[in-house]
Amino acid sequence: YIAVLTAAFAICVGKLPFGSYKNSPFTPAAVGIAFASVCFPDYLFNYLPSLRDTGIFTASLASMLTQGNTVNMTAPGLLSILVGNCPGPIGATCTVALLATLIYLLIRRPNAFFSAAGFISICCLFAVLFPRVLSGRQASVIMELCSGMLMFTAVFLIPWPNKEFSSPLSAMLYGITGGLFQMLIRYFGTFEEGAVFAVLFCDAISFLFIKKEKTQKTGKENKYEQQI
Repeated sequence: YIAVLTAAFAICVGKLPFGSYKNSPFTPAAVGIAFASVCFPDYLFNYLPSLRDTGIFTASLASMLTQGNTVNMTAPGLLSILVGNCPGPIGATCTVALLATLIYLLIRRPNAFFSAAGFISICCLFAVLFPRVLSGRQASVIMELCSGMLMFTAVFLIPWPNKEFSSPLSAMLYGITGGLFQMLIRYFGTFEEGAVFAVLFCDAISFLFIKKEKTQKTGKENKYEQQI
């Protein structure tokens, strides 16, 4: 029932009032997940063990980071993290698949790639400068990037299809802004994963980065303006 309520809220609040997702100022998926995060946090962040659990992970990576716990970065542990063999959000834990999607964005949607790259870059910088684990900066970067919905947000939610950035630079700056708020929410927020709140904040200021549509004026309109 939580999935049904979340989808209904995303559609009825984040999409329908504006006509369609292309006209909505907010990303409907982020609206729905934010609703579930506030109303059902105990259920949303209670992940079941992986079906192929090797016993390496005692909890999700995001939960381990909040407690300052780390993972032994041996070959089996690193492989499990990269292929998503660890507790976490469904569809958001397989880092290899998300990186492949990032390559697809580079080829087909360059501006979307730059926004995702800016988001990931600032998150990496935070992980290096302010690690939350004591096992080294490399482990901090891997755990931050592969935990929760960070990579999923960078690939799918930040470059939402209705955002047409004016240039690669504006796309990257938009992603950097989202990544900055993502890490601030992670470090100081109350939820285990608050990526969608960073997305909603970026949606609210997206007019600073997206391309403004130019309407073509008819001959009568131009003549009327000249008379005025």
